[in-house]
Amino acid sequence: MSKETYRYRIVPRPRGVSSPYALLVVDGDGIPHLPLTRFYLEMQEGFSEGTARTYLTVLLPYFTYLTTDHWRQHREDRWDSEPEAVRASVRDYLLHKLRCKVRRQSLHEVVMLTVHSPSTVRVFLAALKHFYHVARRANCYPYAHPLIDPVAHVTQELDREERADGRKRPPMPQVSGVEAPKLWHPSENYFRLVEQEWVPHPIDDPQLHLHLLRGFERAHLCLRDQVVVRIAGDFARPGARVRVRVTSACGPDLVAEPV
Repeated sequence: MSKETYRYRIVPRPRGVSSPYALLVVDGDGIPHLPLTRFYLEMQEGFSEGTARTYLTVLLPYFTYLTTDHWRQHREDRWDSEPEAVRASVRDYLLHKLRCKVRRQSLHEVVMLTVHSPSTVRVFLAALKHFYHVARRANCYPYAHPLIDPVAHVTQELDREERADGRKRPPMPQVSGVEAPKLWHPSENYFRLVEQEWVPHPIDDPQLHLHLLRGFERAHLCLRDQVVVRIAGDFARPGARVRVRVTSACGPDLVAEPV
């Protein structure tokens, strides 16, 4: 069965059907996929509509790959397989479909982009991690989170148990001065994308801010993201830049100021 004839897709809720899901994710046979549909609903509740749709969109080709790839079928790999099988599927997808380089390192794997890799690799890994969080909370995935470093998972479970029985108090914020400073923040991700140096590329189009404003409706940006884009429009004026300050957990304090 080819990827073109059997692919996961989004369909609107049938008329006359009462359901909290306005959109459904179905497989190639038209059968609803409840975990992906539930994932999309939770992403809508926690993020903007544009982010939720982006997360779902980057996951659909992966789920189609699991169903149509001959090697995955031979191994009987599914999205709800045991963690090691899930990691093997993700690794092969990164290698053969997203054209990344993947190297094993200790208890995690390092992912490196190539010139053939799409720009959505980071979004794909983030979306898949969120998906398994949702699936585990809904009791759809009975194993440990497959995209979290096993050591980090054990540490988190022990920490949770100690807090539950009162042996350990919840941590205070770093700004309180009560906790020891955290000098190193180890990643919990099993697949870790190598950070690359950002090289700025000047954009000389004086109409850039107008193009961005026209994209509001298509991207379904929330009000906060629209404010960010409007302030970013100052880049189109010579001698201006945007400084972002994070002043609270509620969101950034955005300030546009001249260079």
